[in-house]
Amino acid sequence: MRLVLWYRDNVKGGPIYSFDARNTAPEAGKHFADIQTLSNRASFNPTTNPAYLTIRAIKREDMGEYKCRVDFRRSRTLTTIVRLNVISMSLHMLTFRSL
Repeated sequence: MRLVLWYRDNVKGGPIYSFDARNTAPEAGKHFADIQTLSNRASFNPTTNPAYLTIRAIKREDMGEYKCRVDFRRSRTLTTIVRLNVISMSLHMLTFRSL
C-alpha cells in the first residue's frame, strides 16, 4: 500500500485522514488527520493485515458513511465503504414524586 485516503460523507473537502508512503517504506509513511474532524483522536496502523483506522472517544458527530481508498504500487485501487452508527444513552433524567 502506498496511499490510503479516508473520507466521511458529511465532511466537505478532502480526506479526513491520509497515510502517504509513496516515497518511503510503509513503516515510515506520513500520517495526516483533519484537525477539525478528528483532532488527535485517530490513528492508522499500516503494518497489520488488514490495516485499520482507529477513532478514539467516539462522538455522535462521528456517525456517518466512511470511504477508504487504498492505492497500491502494482495493483488496482481498492475502495471500501463502511457505515458507523453511534448509539448513545440519553442524558436526560426523569424524576418522579409521590403525591
